[in-house]
Amino acid sequence: MTKLIDVPISQEQRAYPRKEVNWQAAIKGTDHSEAIPAEAINISVQGVMLVSTISFQIKQKLSIMIKAHHLNNQLIIYAIAEVRHVIKRKNGYHIGLQFKKIQPLAKKFIYRFVENSI
Repeated sequence: MTKLIDVPISQEQRAYPRKEVNWQAAIKGTDHSEAIPAEAINISVQGVMLVSTISFQIKQKLSIMIKAHHLNNQLIIYAIAEVRHVIKRKNGYHIGLQFKKIQPLAKKFIYRFVENSI
């Protein structure tokens, strides 16, 4: 059963700052043979919040792809992430993911992006 929560985690409770984005993404879970379109709405070096029409299970591991861009910098981020929480919204599900495996270049890009270094 999917655990839904009503209130997102506040910025003050986060170990790493997040930055709002509007980046295309895709999710591939163990239950789905095809990639599911999604949208990244905020990101940090520790994780990402995706919006999807599909809900996922807490602790489920997902393969994700994010088309990151900022000014003239672009990068396709590939990662394995774990579902930390799911929030039901009018436009679908907000899925809080924690990165478990991510390319070093992607992690550096996200860090620099969130810190306004690029």
